[in-house]
Amino acid sequence: MFSNKNRAFYNAAAVMGIDKINEDKSVNYLMTRFKSSDIFIDQKTALHILHTVANIPYYIQFIAYEIWQSIIIADRNKVTINDIDEAIESILMLKSDYYWELTNKQTAYRKKVLYAISSSAVEIFSKQTALKYNLGAASSTQKALEVTIENGIIEHTRGKYEFSDPIYSIFINRFL
Repeated sequence: MFSNKNRAFYNAAAVMGIDKINEDKSVNYLMTRFKSSDIFIDQKTALHILHTVANIPYYIQFIAYEIWQSIIIADRNKVTINDIDEAIESILMLKSDYYWELTNKQTAYRKKVLYAISSSAVEIFSKQTALKYNLGAASSTQKALEVTIENGIIEHTRGKYEFSDPIYSIFINRFL
């Protein structure tokens, strides 16, 4: 919002990058918060939550709430990997209209690039990636990435392209 020239608040504030919270602290937080409702989550399952949502605090809270709610309704007291999968399905269903609208705004080529990134294409500009995902010239891929970064869909940090919304990455991987 503050770094996009087309937005009303462009340059109205200093932009500061915030790193992800330490995994150990996030795991301990999840275990403590679930325990406060007499729900047990082991370290491996808590780590699976973090890895599913790229350790982004907003999405950790989002998926944890979905899990907590379903466990309370089911009158159970333990979080399983299956609960995480069900929470992801619930979030995908909840946000599917938004995700389809966002996807339909993309060109066919940008959709290919998004799919490649969602499929863990590490070297997005390599010939192998271009062949595997039917991408064209590196310059076309670069332009597509610039647009998706400008639109806040993709982030480029530490030499890596990642989805800003890890659930949208799952959506793209599943439905494109």
